[in-house]
Amino acid sequence: MAIADKKYKALLQEILTDGEWDTDGKVRPVYADGTPAHSKSIFGVQVKFKPGDLPIITSKHTPVQTSIKEVVHAFFRLKVNHVEDFEKLGIKYWKEWEMNDHTIGRSYAYQLKYQKEAIIHNGETLYLDQVDAILHHLKYHPYSRRIMFAYWNPNDVSEKALQECAWAGQFNVRNGRLDFNLIQRSVDSLLGLPTNWVGYYALQCAIANVFDYRVGTFTHQMGNVHLYDNQIDLAKKVIQAEEYDQPELWVNPKIKDFYQYDLDDIVVKNYKHGEKIRSEVAI
Repeated sequence: MAIADKKYKALLQEILTDGEWDTDGKVRPVYADGTPAHSKSIFGVQVKFKPGDLPIITSKHTPVQTSIKEVVHAFFRLKVNHVEDFEKLGIKYWKEWEMNDHTIGRSYAYQLKYQKEAIIHNGETLYLDQVDAILHHLKYHPYSRRIMFAYWNPNDVSEKALQECAWAGQFNVRNGRLDFNLIQRSVDSLLGLPTNWVGYYALQCAIANVFDYRVGTFTHQMGNVHLYDNQIDLAKKVIQAEEYDQPELWVNPKIKDFYQYDLDDIVVKNYKHGEKIRSEVAI
């Protein structure tokens, strides 16, 4: 059975059992009608998947291909932030955060594209964006402990439609394996967490494939991990839901240039899952 379901259900149960409500203060998130979206949360959580254990949940449906399109293709490969570009990839939900310029602001891919790293290579100073810097280091300095990215940029906070939930990540090479650590400040456990796991694990697999590394551990370091007040009963339903066998994440082994990946080069196969269990989104 899928190990992800065990870890996911244990996390939901911990929130239900040990979580604390934020109803004693004013909160930022609201529902579409303006009602405050209060949540029950725990803080400071780490979930780790060993090599071969896929972080893909089966007890409820996760839009696996949409998650891969968003992280691997929209954010890292194409580096887009226009809502129209997301919709061309089949990603529809960013419309809720569309700004006057029809973008999601200086968020996610914008930071990957416009935050530059100065790298001295063969006597020449290269100014590489965050994705190109990761690829450069993995090619020339694979044992560096500085192979990382960050969406967080204090200067651009007010220019973002939504402050990123997952905000940083680090790659690490050991004994022919590529490990990955995802760092997230805020975790919507019912809606966001399953898609974060799929999308960023697919990114790890895609990059490992380019450099002929085996896929190593996937670690998710989380800050505020919560369930909104309209998700409590749904979380209980997920905990009781049937689990299925672990699917397969296939990456085209012929692709050795990250920017040459196409949408059908990274695919989840044999994905058996339960029903869609969703709630109204807090915005």
